[in-house]
Order: sequence, then structure tokens, then C-alpha cells
Amino acid sequence: MALKTAYIDIFNKHDELLLIILDLAVTKHPVNTIEFSRWLMAADPDQWYQVAQAWNWDNGTHRLQWIAEQPSCDLGTALLLFWLSEPWYNLSGLNPYRKTDRDARIRIDKETIELQITILKRWVSGSFTRAEIAFAGGQIGSKPSELAPIVPFEVLEAMAKPRAGKTVPRADLDEGIPHHIVAAFNQANGY
Repeated sequence: MALKTAYIDIFNKHDELLLIILDLAVTKHPVNTIEFSRWLMAADPDQWYQVAQAWNWDNGTHRLQWIAEQPSCDLGTALLLFWLSEPWYNLSGLNPYRKTDRDARIRIDKETIELQITILKRWVSGSFTRAEIAFAGGQIGSKPSELAPIVPFEVLEAMAKPRAGKTVPRADLDEGIPHHIVAAFNQANGY
């Protein structure tokens, strides 16, 4: 967890030298490369939406967390991330994988919950200032009462409503990562 926190700190500060050093320490997948960091930082809010559409959630949520924290993150992207993260599963306490810290799955769940809370806080505070991208709507789940102690139903209901806006086409990404970054990673690692 300390490595993840350090990585997010460095990623948010855009410190190139530290990114390079950290990249060497944690790169086991193209999602953790400097190239993807640079691409993501240079991307626009529409491209972040495309990353969210194509993301493989098994790759963790630290990049999605970064997107959700950006002041220019579009409301449509945040809502897409929130509902794709299955809040009724993670926030309701029904997740059977949260029994022990030794389970690798708990890391993903804690990160996912952190992402959900970030989006909820920004929603409630009205800090999503960009709302250009359409949102098709979210699915509250079959038992919204299980989330009621954590998130008021009125908030979930409002967040689940479809929103008009522009349609951002799906990008040809490999699990949310541009193909040229995956190809370079694979070549550098002999895959």
C-alpha cells in the first residue's frame, strides 16, 4: 500500500526523474510504465473517458483514481467509472473477498472503494465542472437498501440518471492502454 501511495504522489506531481526511478521498481505491466503516465497526463478528458470505457479492472484502479481526481474530469467519465466499479458490490459489504489483508483481491477492493468515495465526494460537492459527455445511466442494483447506510438513495438515484451530451466513440485501446505503449512494453520485456 505504501508503494501505491508513493506512486500516486509521484504521478500527481509530474516529477519526471522520480517517475523514471519508480517505473523501474514497479513495472510489471504496461499500465505502470512512464510512457502510459506521460500519455495519460497529456490526454484530454474525452480520452480519459475512452480509457474508462476500455479499462481492465484487474489492472487496479490507481490510474482511474487519478482521472477522477483531475479538475477537468468530465462528469460523464466519473459516472461511468462509478457505475462500472459496482458500488452495490463493494460499498454494501457483500464482498466475500474482504476477509483478510493477505488476499490479493482486498487491495483491488480497497482501491475501488477509494475511487467510489472520491467520485461520491466530488458529486456531492458539485466539483465536476465539466459535463459534456453523455452518460447512458447506471444500475442501482437489486437491493439499494443495502447501500442506504453508506450512500443516501437520493444520491444514488440522481447519479444513475442518464445525462445528455456528446457521444465519445470507443477508442482502439488494449485494456484502456494505447497499443503503441503495450507493444513497446512487450518488446522491451521479450513478450
